[in-house]
Amino acid sequence: MPQAERDQNVDFIQGLSERARSRGIQLSLELHDDGLLDTPELCLDMLKRVASENVGLNPDLGNLIRSYPDSDWRTALNSLAPRANNWHVKNYRGGQPSPIWDGQIDYAEAFQIMRAAGYTGWVSIESYFGDVLDLQAKSLAWLKRIVSDSTSTPERQGSPA
Repeated sequence: MPQAERDQNVDFIQGLSERARSRGIQLSLELHDDGLLDTPELCLDMLKRVASENVGLNPDLGNLIRSYPDSDWRTALNSLAPRANNWHVKNYRGGQPSPIWDGQIDYAEAFQIMRAAGYTGWVSIESYFGDVLDLQAKSLAWLKRIVSDSTSTPERQGSPA
C-alpha cells in the first residue's frame, strides 16, 4: 500500500478515535490480510501514529497465517497482546480453515500469552466451514475448557465433542 494511503488512513482513524472517545467508545484495529494492517509491525506502527488511548488492537492471528503461513504467531502475539482490546480467534492448517483446536496456532498457548499480557476482553470465534453452528458450539466448549485451566497447558489434540 502506498505511503500516501497509509497517511490518509492515520488521519481518518485519528478523527474517528476523537469522535469515539467523546462517546466513551474504544476502537480496535484488526490484524488483517488486506495490505493496511497485515503484519504485526504495520499494526504497531499504525497504533503509534494514531496515538490515541481509546484505540487498541485485535491480534487476529488467523488472518496473519492465512496470508503468511510461515509466520511466527508467538512473536506476533507477544508484540500485539499488550495493546489488545478485542480478539478474534480462528485457525488454519496448510492454508485451509481448520477447527481452532487443530490448526497451526496453539490457542492454549495463545491464551496463556494473552493472559500474561493482562487481556480480559472479548473473544470472538470465527468459523468458515462445515456446520458453522456446530463448530461454534464445539469451539466455545473447547475454549471454555482451556480458559478455565490457568495452571497448565491442556491437550490441544482432538475434538472437544
